[in-house]
Amino acid sequence: MIEWIGGRHHLIELSLPLLGLLIMFGLSKVVDTNRSKRYFVSGFSCWFGFELLIGLEQGTLVSVPSLVGIIGSILLLLGFLGFTIYGFLTLWSLRDTSTSLSP
Repeated sequence: MIEWIGGRHHLIELSLPLLGLLIMFGLSKVVDTNRSKRYFVSGFSCWFGFELLIGLEQGTLVSVPSLVGIIGSILLLLGFLGFTIYGFLTLWSLRDTSTSLSP
């Protein structure tokens, strides 16, 4: 079953974005992340989709056509980068407003 997603190497690579998602959900219980949580969760989801698509393309269960795999992986990678950058910009703007409100 592990060969379906490209072997043990891709299983480990899939665990990294899942760990990031778990950390984001755990942090939201401890720290007030405001709006930035949804961008980071979307970014980690895009990263997970990217790794899953690459693993499925190299695996034995589903043969993804190479053009669809390339375009899909590029879009998911751009989505990850875009959501992560926008999440950091949201955190940065919240930091600026919180420092201007303190006496």
